[in-house]
Amino acid sequence: MYPAYSQTILEEPQTSYQNYVQQAKESPHWKQVEFDGFTLPAQGLSKSYCNKWISYGCDNIKQHPRNQHYAEHTLKTCKVSSCPLCFESWIGRQGNRSTKRLSKFLEKRRFNFRHIVLSPPPDQVVNHTYAGLKTWLQTALKVANIQTAMVIFHPFRFQDKKKSMPYVSPHFHLLVYGHVTNTTEFYNKTKWNIKNLGDLKTDKDIFTCTRYLLSHAGVKKGTHTVRYLGDISYRKLKVEKEGLIPHCPYCFLPLKIFSINFDSKHEP
Repeated sequence: MYPAYSQTILEEPQTSYQNYVQQAKESPHWKQVEFDGFTLPAQGLSKSYCNKWISYGCDNIKQHPRNQHYAEHTLKTCKVSSCPLCFESWIGRQGNRSTKRLSKFLEKRRFNFRHIVLSPPPDQVVNHTYAGLKTWLQTALKVANIQTAMVIFHPFRFQDKKKSMPYVSPHFHLLVYGHVTNTTEFYNKTKWNIKNLGDLKTDKDIFTCTRYLLSHAGVKKGTHTVRYLGDISYRKLKVEKEGLIPHCPYCFLPLKIFSINFDSKHEP
């Protein structure tokens, strides 16, 4: 069998995602691994307000039903990839953003995105920095005829089925739109391995796959964990941004942070 080949999905993303999240919280080995400044998610420090209840409200009662105040309560999160308390919120938000972008691109198109893994030669990759790998990847993408894709860098693989013991083995996961060059031809020209893990046929498939990939992606302050190339890039595809400030459903004014005292029987 050639080193470059196609295959079907090896792991159930939902089950695997939950396992990675558990290991991110529990495995001491996750904190010890590093590549060119990249670490695994959830291995940093939390902030004082992380995972604390916060209340938003509106006191514009003249425009509310029965002249009542409006309030909603949520857990405050920093949504930072390195936070051990909030990294799942970061995964969820980034997963939603990526799904929204890819789904918008697909609105008037016939085909689906496909999950591809590109791995450079293991005997050469250890001598490269992330910047060098990105440049090398661009060359590989041209050979593979990949133009439109979402890219997530994974600096590590795992020694055990439990996914508790990572080791340095840089590779790239891509959600690719369009035809990909024959795998044997690609390997002969680049010496990179390419794996086809199947089509993502629905928005749910895109979100589930993205969330799974983010759960053990490489994270580094100041570096985008997710990159968009070609026709889904920020320059070529404009997607409406999600609102950062919640609004009152009755008068549509921005909600304010309120301090609400709950007794022991009525905590949010």
